[in-house]
Amino acid sequence: MNECVRYTLPIPYPDVQNIQPNPSTARLLLGDYAGPDSELTAITQYLYQSVCAARAGRQELAELLECLAMTEMRHLKLLAKTIAALGVEPRYVSYQRGRPMWWSSNIVRYESSPSRMIALSLAGERAAVRAYRQRLNQVRDEQVRQILERIAADEEHHVQLLTLAAAQC
Repeated sequence: MNECVRYTLPIPYPDVQNIQPNPSTARLLLGDYAGPDSELTAITQYLYQSVCAARAGRQELAELLECLAMTEMRHLKLLAKTIAALGVEPRYVSYQRGRPMWWSSNIVRYESSPSRMIALSLAGERAAVRAYRQRLNQVRDEQVRQILERIAADEEHHVQLLTLAAAQC
């Protein structure tokens, strides 16, 4: 979608290459990939919200949310490739206290009020920034760190975009 260019940072994404297998790092990333506050959850929530915003006559908000979903899809793919390079199959599962937690659509917050959607999305993006910053403190592989830094930059940009949308709400 060409209209998404205006919501996208003009910074290239790092390649997934020269990553040495490390299953413990991969398990950390599974939470960002498919946990409750993950890229997969963000994609499904933004797509749902986009439809709700369009139905409410909020076309610009609908476009923003759809474009954010597309960026999160890029993150999901990048994390999938990274997790696979680290030696773990990128399934939609995260681990809580060592136990598998399979991703489910009941994680999505089905809010349809534009102001509540923006508030939930802002909270989610702020949580994503914190999670990626925490992950950067846990990961030593420089290639993986570059990938996480780039994703974190997008999430910080999403906070800015959603803050502007909230001011217009």
